[in-house]
Amino acid sequence: MNSVLTLKDSDLITAGQTRQVYQHPEYENLCVKVLFPKKSKKAQRRECRYYRSLQRRNADFSMVAQMREVVNTNRGQGVVFDLIKDFDGNVSRTLRHYLLKNEEPLTQLVIETIEAVKKYLYHNGIVFCDLNTSNILLQRVDEQTYRGMLVDGLAHKDFIPLCNYSVSFSRRKITRAWNRKVKSWNKKYPSLKDKISLFETE
Repeated sequence: MNSVLTLKDSDLITAGQTRQVYQHPEYENLCVKVLFPKKSKKAQRRECRYYRSLQRRNADFSMVAQMREVVNTNRGQGVVFDLIKDFDGNVSRTLRHYLLKNEEPLTQLVIETIEAVKKYLYHNGIVFCDLNTSNILLQRVDEQTYRGMLVDGLAHKDFIPLCNYSVSFSRRKITRAWNRKVKSWNKKYPSLKDKISLFETE
């Protein structure tokens, strides 16, 4: 890879509140996330640290876009991730995209995907700080097979990072955060209300 990647306007895939996502100029199955000018780098550094901790413990990345490296670009420092695509080569769509269609078969597929994400996060002890429907993609593996892929929002803000080393501690954190998130989804998306399961708490 070049020491400085050149990202063009035509490479832009999407943009969130703090970062823009570009097609990697050299590798079609990678993307580069770059902060908007003047945005704090703190959250991005926290994300990188957490991904590295997952990599060190050989976490299961079957439902997470892998972080590959930190690079310099003509638009500032960027982080390289896997670019999640459908079987036909198109970039996978977000759950939010399908929810806004408000079509029953699609909504049911989103619900099943969210439930699968819940089990995956808990089983693997992978915590999140910003799990929203734009951070989960519905990847079309083939004409009949779909799977959820997490592309953003993983990390935590703990000063003492116990969940980097303890799956059981991570699961307690996931339980609380998941239940809060489901309550917010119930308010935001009427089609999801009371259809996403909560974790039982003590």
